[in-house]
Amino acid sequence: MELAELLKLSADEIRKMSDGDLRDTKSRLRKEIAVARIDFALKRSGNTNAVKNLRRMLARVLTIAAERA
Repeated sequence: MELAELLKLSADEIRKMSDGDLRDTKSRLRKEIAVARIDFALKRSGNTNAVKNLRRMLARVLTIAAERA
C-alpha cells in the first residue's frame, strides 16, 4: 500500500487489518516520519503538514493496536 493511500485510511479500515499488517504499518510510518523530519530540516520539502499527518496516522494505528491487546 502506498503512503498516500495509507494516510487516507479511516479507523474502521485500520481495524480490519491483521496484526501483522498493523506492525508493518507502524514501522513504515515511523520511518516515514523520520524521513519527513529530515527533509523539512534540510529544506528539501516545504510541506509542513507532512510530519503532522504522519504522526496523526501513527497515533490511530497505535490506538487500534492497543485496543486489541
